[in-house]
Amino acid sequence: MCPHPRSEDLDEHPLDERLEDVVRDVMHANLEDVRQWVAEVVRERLSEAELRHQVAEALAKGTLRRWFDDFVRRRISDDPRFHRDWFAQLIADEASRAVQSLATRDRVAFGDWTRAFALDGGTRAGGALGPAAQHKDGVRWLQPPASLGAGGLEAAIQRDGCALPDTDQREGYYGERHFDFWISGLQDQQAILAEMRLQGRTLAPGDAVLELGCASGRVLRHFAQQMDGLDVWGCDIQRSHVDWLVRHLPQRLKVFQNTVLPSLPIPDGTLDLVYAFSVFTHIDEFELSWIAELARVLKPGGMAYLTVHTEHTWSRLGPELALYHDLLGVRDQVREYDIDEAFLAGPMPSERTVFRWTSAQHNNTTVFLDSGYVQSTWGRFLEVKAIRREAAGYQDVVVLRRPSAGR
Repeated sequence: MCPHPRSEDLDEHPLDERLEDVVRDVMHANLEDVRQWVAEVVRERLSEAELRHQVAEALAKGTLRRWFDDFVRRRISDDPRFHRDWFAQLIADEASRAVQSLATRDRVAFGDWTRAFALDGGTRAGGALGPAAQHKDGVRWLQPPASLGAGGLEAAIQRDGCALPDTDQREGYYGERHFDFWISGLQDQQAILAEMRLQGRTLAPGDAVLELGCASGRVLRHFAQQMDGLDVWGCDIQRSHVDWLVRHLPQRLKVFQNTVLPSLPIPDGTLDLVYAFSVFTHIDEFELSWIAELARVLKPGGMAYLTVHTEHTWSRLGPELALYHDLLGVRDQVREYDIDEAFLAGPMPSERTVFRWTSAQHNNTTVFLDSGYVQSTWGRFLEVKAIRREAAGYQDVVVLRRPSAGR
């Protein structure tokens, strides 16, 4: 089956503006057929490719075939780009969206509507390993932060006697290198504190810290375990991560499940620091609303430390980065761009470049933001103090501050 032309290739055709609406009308008119496809997907666990094949097959018979032939004969038969395979693909795309919509509607009827806004993560809330001290002699590649000084690493290990998440609970990161998982979180916590010092800020007992997208506590645990008296908060969109933290980290840690919607159950002006790793790299909707929400919960003078993909990240895309291969791997599912090696070697397409794909229910977006865009949009809510290149692995870090009262 041939892929349909990209939207930018069809801009001059007089039917372009109506074609997708027409297809949606066809799907609505044949809703019972779509419902049958939904039932088969649920019953037989069909893949998206299998679903697309079934829709294409439906074009060979019945109502859809007659409608299709009439449409081609009367409207687009003179344009060679609009052929049966292409139109079958377009119908299949819309059927996939209809399936998702109907499936969501069915889940709502069974009280499972929250899955549209958050994730439960299944039953993986267990998966606990021994504390860092039990893994320090295992396979390790990472070095402790130099800021710890002599004896600092051993002292940090002794302060953290809590369990580590197993590989599954940390979504595969670091494999069997459990001590490296722990060290990586300590490295990032120390980097945040160092940046705060550069900005003339420190954390003291009673100060409040939030990690947005804390997962199973890779960084968060170090704010809770290595510093005395902090009011430490964490949230994640996946319930199983929250459950794991509740079970295995101290009760003084406040953790909750957030949703994709930009709303936090935290009073105005509560936080001295909010940070997020690999969160804004995936927010395709509500990005500025989330920035506004973070500005709301920060105290005047409070700081935000957020990792992003920028034009600098784009310039680094190449075979040595997993992100490069990830984008090539979903090239056939991304509708907005023709992704290939030449495309990724060229300039970033726009100041806010968003890739979306359909093979996963979550972790299905990657976002690149131009530094100028960050300055001009995020800067409306918070002062952009710095953009640090590759301060979090290959990702850049945006350092922000809520202006003090009266500024």
